[in-house]
This record gives sequence, structure tokens and C-alpha cells, in this order.
Amino acid sequence: MGSNLHENVSRFLSQAGFSIVEETVIRMSTQVDKIEYQAEEFWQ
Repeated sequence: MGSNLHENVSRFLSQAGFSIVEETVIRMSTQVDKIEYQAEEFWQ
């Protein structure tokens, strides 16, 4: 399973332009921030 995920990311990086990769990273970062905030609220 791990190598399949790696292949998917590698394929995405080779096919996408820099702006698409940058936009995806920003979106993922925002999602991670939301999850971290929700986890802090959950444990309090």
C-alpha cells in the first residue's frame, strides 16, 4: 500500500505544475490546522 501512495504522489508531482502543487500544499496545511484545533478542543 505504501508504494502505491508514493507512486500516486510521484505521478501527481510529475504531471502538475508548481502552482497546482503549491495550492494543494496550502489546502492540506489548512486542513491539518483545523484537525489540530479540533483535537485540542476534544481533549479539553
